[in-house]
Amino acid sequence: MSEPQQTSAPRLERFISRATLKNLVVGIADSTLYEWIAQKKFPAPISLGAKRVGWLESEVIAWQQSKITARNEKITG
Repeated sequence: MSEPQQTSAPRLERFISRATLKNLVVGIADSTLYEWIAQKKFPAPISLGAKRVGWLESEVIAWQQSKITARNEKITG
């Protein structure tokens, strides 16, 4: 007799606002940010309503990590 399969609740993603994003990505002008998004160099926002967007925190963290990794690879050769 097999045991019942346990399913875990889906992990909820956290949306962050433009203001929070601005604190995480210091010194980036809005125009630069949206240029990076258009060039697919930065995660795209997700529409949350008629006049509201948010970014997935996990995608922004992954972007930050990719920048750190690229810097470290450049340093260590």
